[in-house]
Amino acid sequence: MATTTEAILRAHRLFSDIDEESAAALAGSAVRSGYLSDTVVVEEGTAAEELHLVISGHVELFTHLGRRETAISIIRPNAVFFIAAVMRDEAQPLSARTIGRTHLIKIPAGELRAMAGKDPALARALMTELAARFADMLEALKNQKLRRSVHRVARYLVHQYEDQGADRHLTLPVRKQTLASLLGITPSALSRAFTSLKPHGVTVNGYEIELSDPRELMAVANDPDCPAELD
Repeated sequence: MATTTEAILRAHRLFSDIDEESAAALAGSAVRSGYLSDTVVVEEGTAAEELHLVISGHVELFTHLGRRETAISIIRPNAVFFIAAVMRDEAQPLSARTIGRTHLIKIPAGELRAMAGKDPALARALMTELAARFADMLEALKNQKLRRSVHRVARYLVHQYEDQGADRHLTLPVRKQTLASLLGITPSALSRAFTSLKPHGVTVNGYEIELSDPRELMAVANDPDCPAELD
């Protein structure tokens, strides 16, 4: 497993094709930082001075309007965030805070932009990453527009099942209030969705979830006409 900053960068899909000199330059200017849980590492509206790469832990991207706050996305290990703001030299579109102990690599934005202007392979990798994030955003928007709350929860649990190694015992990586916000539903709707999924093999105990029949849950998650009585 890569441990040095340069090795981690070289192993990442964004930087795997850059030459050794460029990798060494990026690693030399990058900063590795560790944070406790619930630490705000980026404030919405501030200058995008660094590209953040999550080494371990998770990061919640969120925004607020007055006293109202909502989660937008959860960034997992080996992912970067706010790449568009960095490449366009714009203000941060959202705030970011850690979930659990989290380690980040922060790459100076100016140096990254300059290198992308000279290195076609890096520019293509950055463009591909931006396209992937756009596709993720569209998928999340489609889910919120077209799917019932219980359907969204079922799909989320299936994704967690796949991400956590097809283990029938899942651990939610976020608070239930944050999960509800991510899925565009209320906490009470999330609770009702869990209850509705109980006959389909879903048992919830705090952050721990047991799936007695993953195939049954997948059938619910993949049903485009999720029955209204499940909602």
